[in-house]
Amino acid sequence: MDNSRYQEGIQNPRIRQHFLNELRRVEPLPFVNRITYSSKDYFQHAMRTKSSLMASLGLRGTKSDIVVYPFSFDLKIHEDIAEFSSTLFDREGYKARRAFENPEAAGLNLIDILKATAIGMAFPPFLGEVNKKIDEKIESKALHRFCTSLHHLIMAKRRGINGAYLKSRVSDLSERAEEVKLDEHQLADLYTRKVLELNVYKR
Repeated sequence: MDNSRYQEGIQNPRIRQHFLNELRRVEPLPFVNRITYSSKDYFQHAMRTKSSLMASLGLRGTKSDIVVYPFSFDLKIHEDIAEFSSTLFDREGYKARRAFENPEAAGLNLIDILKATAIGMAFPPFLGEVNKKIDEKIESKALHRFCTSLHHLIMAKRRGINGAYLKSRVSDLSERAEEVKLDEHQLADLYTRKVLELNVYKR
């Protein structure tokens, strides 16, 4: 799609939903139910993937919704349609795919929380073991965020994106690597393996 359409979306909020509909026809998102534009955002998100209740229960095979906010149409966030598309497809689309294929990978879900609360209240002596399980889930969620950032960076590079947007992706990946306690060698190994995986399976 021509970058002029993104520029029109910046200038005219009324066409933003139509712009998103057009963009989805260019690059399909098989794991996404709806992409909607919302003018209401109190936390300055660019976009957000909302998993279904079934996914929050740990059930596979359910599609997510992606909500796009006004911040996405800020040139300081996305200079052009390539950067906008990278956030939409390479980051949020990837989150939706992970929720569809393996919702457990996203970390804590509703079932985990309910189990932990029930066990902790009924059997206080087992609270330490419950907390250990929760910590494991939190680590899993950190790894999920790392994999999302890694996928986003590689796909952004494949789109030919450079400049501040790409630097921001590198910075984000470094932060996520620290969360999962990866050193430089492990990070390089994971990066190489991810590139090889994408060469085989595409996006």
